[in-house]
Amino acid sequence: DSSLTMAFYFTAISSVFSAPFMIHEAILPSTATWIYLIITGISGTFAQLLLTYAYKNEEASKVAPFSYVSVIFSFILGMIFFDEIPDWYSLFGSILVILSCIFLIRLRKTPKTQ
Repeated sequence: DSSLTMAFYFTAISSVFSAPFMIHEAILPSTATWIYLIITGISGTFAQLLLTYAYKNEEASKVAPFSYVSVIFSFILGMIFFDEIPDWYSLFGSILVILSCIFLIRLRKTPKTQ
């Protein structure tokens, strides 16, 4: 299937299975929250399309570690917007993710010997 089809089904199934939990305690968002939700939805859709495209065009073992970069972005945004202070475990984990991504990029650039 195309990466668009896979991304569509991922979004559709996620929406259907999360809807019952949202309906139970529904709260109407404010206008500013609606704007944030729309921006988040567009960004998330774009990211999901790119990730699905990456999985389609490369080995999963080389793409999967890059999905952990989202954890680093989350903790950076948490520091900026919510004044969260990361603990040593978060910092150590982020360093491991960054180093593994660098390793995978360098591994891909090395020519294969036969």
